[in-house]
Amino acid sequence: MGDRKLEKACGYNLGKLSSRPSPMSNDKIEVFISYSKQDKELRDGLLAHLRILEGEGIITWHDRQILPGTRWDEEIKARLNAADIILLLISADFLNTDYCKEVEIPEALRRHTADEAIVMPVILRQCGWKYTPLASIQAYPEKAKPIKSWSDIDEAYTNVVDGVYLAATEVKKRRSQQQVKQKQIQREQQEQRQAQLDQEAESEQRPTETFEFEVATITEGGLSKKPEVTRTRKRAKCYIEDLGNNIFLDMVAIPGNSFRMGSTESDDEQPVHEVQVAPFFMGRYPITQAQWRVVAGLPKVKIDLEPDPSEFQGSDRPVEQVSWWEAVEFCDRLSNKTNRTYRLPSEAEWEYACRAGTTTPFHFGETITTDLANYRGTDLEFAGKTYPGNYRQGPKGIFREQTTPVGSFQVANAFGLYEMHGNVWEWCADRWHDSYNGAPIDGSAWLTDDENVIRLMRGGSWFNTPSNCRSACRYYSFPDDRYDDIGFRVVCGLT
Repeated sequence: MGDRKLEKACGYNLGKLSSRPSPMSNDKIEVFISYSKQDKELRDGLLAHLRILEGEGIITWHDRQILPGTRWDEEIKARLNAADIILLLISADFLNTDYCKEVEIPEALRRHTADEAIVMPVILRQCGWKYTPLASIQAYPEKAKPIKSWSDIDEAYTNVVDGVYLAATEVKKRRSQQQVKQKQIQREQQEQRQAQLDQEAESEQRPTETFEFEVATITEGGLSKKPEVTRTRKRAKCYIEDLGNNIFLDMVAIPGNSFRMGSTESDDEQPVHEVQVAPFFMGRYPITQAQWRVVAGLPKVKIDLEPDPSEFQGSDRPVEQVSWWEAVEFCDRLSNKTNRTYRLPSEAEWEYACRAGTTTPFHFGETITTDLANYRGTDLEFAGKTYPGNYRQGPKGIFREQTTPVGSFQVANAFGLYEMHGNVWEWCADRWHDSYNGAPIDGSAWLTDDENVIRLMRGGSWFNTPSNCRSACRYYSFPDDRYDDIGFRVVCGLT
């Protein structure tokens, strides 16, 4: 069993994007330090003083923190592009270092001019810096007096720390203003989109039918006591898509609304933020092998589809061992057949649909049990750490070691969706981002121009411990990856 699969089982990411900046919450500020190796002693002195700001959420990064085996140039560029404040430690050696002169200084000035970051020249030693483009920017320490010239060097460092704190205050002010502006724009766009969708819904001829289902709510009973499960009956609407060969796809109507997305349980699930989601339809279950087989027989759009890719065979089991590209191809073929636009859900749509109005870790409540979902209910030992088969005060359970037929547990969430926790991970349309900083708030997918970047998955799987099956839990995989615990479900807009 490979490390990659074990990573997914417990959420322990052995190689998780070492070239990407660490996730940061809205309140944290990242400071990038650019310097010459000849100024290492002065750099270390400044770093010692800057550590006092970590309690204020102001985190300093420099190239000595690059992990072994990482492409140092990619790491530096990524950190430079992610930084909120850029400290340029000025000396003659710094100004004459090729990499600083050709890469770091031009990029820092570009971001400063575009108001993407605040650049602070910090004069270490006397040099001709005033004859460079940096002369137009406020320099530190006070009056641009070189740190080496101060009789009390600690006072010089403290003056720089004061400047960094003022810059961080300005960064937070800009963020707040940008967030207000972005929310206003996205709300206006959402209102326009909602009005259009409402009009389309009135005119569209799509027959729906009402179905009944059972919802289970779990009350924690503790490690030695079985949790109490309360069951209620609910109703929802769906339409049924005829795929042919007597195979059907149930698409459940998901009402539009706003919700709080994310959690404080993991850095990459933050910041928790409000998202407005328009109404849509979502598959009642993950796509099954029977449904996959029918659609795989439809005319090709871009790539070939293997009709029986799954490790765990069974027509009513979820299809697995399908890549992100193959899931998209499935949607494209289905769209061509039905004249409706089928696609993968956005990450926001997925979490909204999974929660179904709940704010707890699972739509079941504060915990989960293997009586109601298919996940690893036994402890997992990995990399010297134990990942528990229970969640918080919930019970341990069983480890089935395979997928189960969809609907096996005969319980849904309040929207009428089944298998949202466990069984198989489900591909989403989004590209992976380390946090929700800058994420859309209108329910749309968070995309990038790079088609080959890693993609989002949600829901956990039969192989995962319960923590990774939470409503807010996020994970990623490369778009070409095929595993026996990755599947998907589809969504469809109102038109």
